[in-house]
Amino acid sequence: MNPLRKSDSLPDAAARRWIIVIISAGLAALILIAFEPVRHNSFIAFDDNSYITANPHVQSGFTVDSIVWAFTSGHSSNWHPLTWLSHMLDAQLFGMNPLWHHWHNLALHLIATILLFLILHKMTGAVWPCAFTAMVFGIHPLRVESVAWAAERKDVLSGVFWMLTLAAYYYYVKAGGVVRYLLVALCLALGLMAKPMLVSLPLILLLLDFWPLGRVREFIVDADEKANAMPLRKLIVEKIPLLLLVLISCVVTYLVQRHGKSTSPDLAMVYRVLNAMNSCTAYLGKVVYPVDLALLYPQPQHLPLWKPAASAVILVLITAFVIMQRFRRPYLAAGWFWYLIALAPVIGIVQVGAQSMADRYTYLPAIGLSMMAAWGAAELSARWRRQQAILSILCAGIALAMIMGTRAQLRYWTDSVTLFEHALAVTEDNYPMHHSLGFALAEQGRLDEAAKHFVQALKIWPEAKLDVELANLMIKQKKYDDALDLLRDVIKEEPDNSLAYYNMGIAYQLQEKFGAAAAAYEQAVRLDRNNAKAFNNLGVLKAQQGLIDEAAECFRECLRGAPYNATAHRQLASMLLMQGRNDEAAAQCRAALKINPRDAEANFFLAYALRMTGKPDEAAEYARKAVELARAAGDDELAREFEQRMQFD
Repeated sequence: MNPLRKSDSLPDAAARRWIIVIISAGLAALILIAFEPVRHNSFIAFDDNSYITANPHVQSGFTVDSIVWAFTSGHSSNWHPLTWLSHMLDAQLFGMNPLWHHWHNLALHLIATILLFLILHKMTGAVWPCAFTAMVFGIHPLRVESVAWAAERKDVLSGVFWMLTLAAYYYYVKAGGVVRYLLVALCLALGLMAKPMLVSLPLILLLLDFWPLGRVREFIVDADEKANAMPLRKLIVEKIPLLLLVLISCVVTYLVQRHGKSTSPDLAMVYRVLNAMNSCTAYLGKVVYPVDLALLYPQPQHLPLWKPAASAVILVLITAFVIMQRFRRPYLAAGWFWYLIALAPVIGIVQVGAQSMADRYTYLPAIGLSMMAAWGAAELSARWRRQQAILSILCAGIALAMIMGTRAQLRYWTDSVTLFEHALAVTEDNYPMHHSLGFALAEQGRLDEAAKHFVQALKIWPEAKLDVELANLMIKQKKYDDALDLLRDVIKEEPDNSLAYYNMGIAYQLQEKFGAAAAAYEQAVRLDRNNAKAFNNLGVLKAQQGLIDEAAECFRECLRGAPYNATAHRQLASMLLMQGRNDEAAAQCRAALKINPRDAEANFFLAYALRMTGKPDEAAEYARKAVELARAAGDDELAREFEQRMQFD
């Protein structure tokens, strides 16, 4: 029996429905106010490139090849086809405009929040505790990482399917039936295809059987309710098909991550267990006091034994207390074990990545803690009605504080440099962030600053493989010989390093040692057929040598890996024109102009191809545009060349 149903009841069904609508609208408004700054955010140089901006399969939108790839790829050491399809939808509709990718994340988070409120209300009959739980989930600063990071689409998308699975399960419990059970399994399967973190969900459903659904006979005292409940053994058997789905997901995820070499077997199991205990209480601290949030918390170089020991004591005491209260206050046990169970897949026993913990990992687990606080406050309110005004004011204060904290945290996500600098400011010995900041600074041309961060990263972790990045930086600083010496050392240790050969080719090419550059690029593409940049540069060298057929083939290979490379489309068109394949050249020019309409040379090549295929009027139109674009870019010499070659009035 739920003791809060009666105290939380409303005058009639119509009034209740209006209250539910108003609360849902209020939750949406709070989320939009808290996360409005996300519209200013750009993509960041940390996973957004491999997931979106440099992922040709995503950039191509919905094609047969990209859809097949989504379901068969283990790219980025993950198998989550629905997440890939979601990113492809954005690319199809909005291109690479980060605004809409971020709005999509926010929309999914908003949907998940309102679904959480509605589902908890259906299960418990309570209104205000459900509203508080959903509010904390919706606007807490810890949600920023999941919402503001475009590559974390998998968090918010899987969150929606988590809520849909809970909803389907509620209706299955209420009415039974194979079809409703299959709907539960379908929602779970879709959620696992968005992010495998949902492997804990069948256990969460079993937990909800305990509270608030009251289906576990062993935990019910009331005789009438006990008669309608089921033995725990039978409820476990009921979850076996769902557990089989989870088992399949676990196996696939493990194999993909192992193949992608994203697991960290070098970390001793003892250390991973100690860090897991430490992280459990650290997350509790972040939920209560969400300050100094960082994109990445590094593995501590030294973990004092007292920290995990103290954490273990805290966890044991809380667990013992909620178990003791399981009959009087079942919501405490339900919320606490929701937190522990949902957190288990990402607690680090199977270590993936360089982080010791991550804010995004609290996205679903922290709901359990909010439930504990919400129903605890509701119980106090029911006992001390005179204090309800104080609790209401406190609630409003918490909401205001969370909105301010969320908006403040979002400011760090405006660009890569700001985000990485903040992470370094609030953490210690964070070599991945030094590395990422160095890369971002180098992209901005701030080479000396970038070099300092690469060096600092190597000081913190000498085993980090940053030599290729350092060599690339030296090339940008025109220290070609130093870069080549460093790259030769890399190749001695890693003979199959395609990126090292690619950078070696750049260094030789900038020194005008074209033969050595071509040899380096050829070795790079032999080692990695997906090295689109190496194919592009090799194509340029082949064209300079007059090897038109070979150059064209290089540009085709480049476009296979990078279909949105406008320059490669235009260069391939140039080769095709030399081969007299004018129709194909025109098609490549149109592809280039679809990506970059202001490419003067692509406009000119298209004009030339159209003229050669007997379309002089259309050719003249594109030729005029080529001249205008060249002049607008300040290249009068190129504009005159276009005019002379086309010979039009």
